[in-house]
Amino acid sequence: MRPILPFALFAGLALSACSTPNPYSAGNKLLADESARIESGDYAAAARKLELRVVQTEGEDDDAGLKLQRLYATYLLARAHALASLGKPFLSEPVVDTGLGSSTSKAVGVGHVVAASMYAALGRELSGQVEKAPRENKGVKALPAEFDGFEPKDVRAHLAVCNLVGLSRLGFDDRVREIIGGAAEMHTFDSCKALLERLRIARGLRPWVYASTFDYLKRSDGTEPEAYKFAVQAVVTSADSGGAFDAQRREDLSRWITSGSNYEYRCPEHRVLVQPELGRCQEIGCQRALHEFTPQRKQR
Repeated sequence: MRPILPFALFAGLALSACSTPNPYSAGNKLLADESARIESGDYAAAARKLELRVVQTEGEDDDAGLKLQRLYATYLLARAHALASLGKPFLSEPVVDTGLGSSTSKAVGVGHVVAASMYAALGRELSGQVEKAPRENKGVKALPAEFDGFEPKDVRAHLAVCNLVGLSRLGFDDRVREIIGGAAEMHTFDSCKALLERLRIARGLRPWVYASTFDYLKRSDGTEPEAYKFAVQAVVTSADSGGAFDAQRREDLSRWITSGSNYEYRCPEHRVLVQPELGRCQEIGCQRALHEFTPQRKQR
């Protein structure tokens, strides 16, 4: 009679192999859960969970699929901090000297702007390591279904825009102009708006993109009519920022639209002048979007 030990040992090893968790299961669930948490507004809890995945596993992901999961976790972290900067901060903010003796105030959201930019930079670095990463292991996908069609190249571009917004908010205007100058897709309103949709840029972050592109385009007389579209859209969408978009900046944009441009802008149907604070044509029943108003050079 043959000994039964080798068969029992083989069966035990096979059972053990079958019960080993799939390496992609935990990461897939984490991404799905924390993405939903971010969309519900629970940024602090999501950030804590995602930081454990991003920071504690640095250098430990030998499998390219796990690196892919880390990239998307970094994207979600940048998104959580960017959204938290729009009036719902959970980080302790630095105290800023107001220049009025002992009076000080908190720079609300600055810590989150910096954190979002930091994770955006990390994510862009990671995106170059996962171009050929496997998307599933034994039937388990590395990424949840919500990221279908949102490729690593789109994540990289999303994070570049996130970084652009951070630089704009922190006052690095020269660097912002340099980035926009090299991004031809942002130089026309329609293509820029489509890009922001494709890259899933949060609506609350878009006013800074529009305002920064306006700054770039307004310098040339020939591009002023296109610059107008960005300026007026920045004003219209500033309400989405939760009060984070600077009120003085909004007023400056409105002033340029109504009196600073070499053109005046009118509803193509009713010929009334634009009033940016209204968000649409002021004629009753007209829903014409302000960026659709037509330019006419002013008579000097």
